[in-house]
Amino acid sequence: MKNPITQNGYNDLFRELDHRMTKVRLEIAAEIETARGYGDISENAEYDFAKTRQAQNEAKIAQLQEFMSNAEVITATGLVKDGRVVFGVNVKLLNSETEKEVTYRIVGETESDIKNGMLSYKSPLAQEIIGQRPGDDVEVETPKGVNYYEILDVLYD
Repeated sequence: MKNPITQNGYNDLFRELDHRMTKVRLEIAAEIETARGYGDISENAEYDFAKTRQAQNEAKIAQLQEFMSNAEVITATGLVKDGRVVFGVNVKLLNSETEKEVTYRIVGETESDIKNGMLSYKSPLAQEIIGQRPGDDVEVETPKGVNYYEILDVLYD
C-alpha cells in the first residue's frame, strides 16, 4: 500500500534522511572514536551511549527509507476539484457545540501536527470529513465523547 504524502511532507522527510545519513552519522562516528580513546570499551559508558545512538540513527534511516520507497506524493494538480474534502486540501470547520472555527490541512500520517493545523488522513475527524462538502455535518467519536462539526469551506491551493 502506498503512503500518501504532500510534496512539502516528502521534502521534509528527504531533508531529515539526508541529515541523518550525513551529519548525524559523522557526529556519531566521531563520538565513537573519542570514546575508544578512553581505553577499555567493555566498561565505557560513552562508547555504549554512542553505539546505542548509532543503532537508533540507523534504525530511523531504515524506517525513513522504507516509508519513502512506498510514498506517493499527492499534488493539487491531481485533485478533482468538485468541492469535496480530499487529501491535501484545507478544510474550514465549525465545532457545532463550541462555535469555534478551525482550519485543517488533510495530510499524510508523518506530517500530522494538529497544533499547526495538519490533520492526518487516518485521524477519526479526517475519516469523517473526507468525501463531504461544505454545508455537510459530521459526527466524530473521540475519547472525550462525540463532537459535531459543520464543514464551512474546502480550500484548494
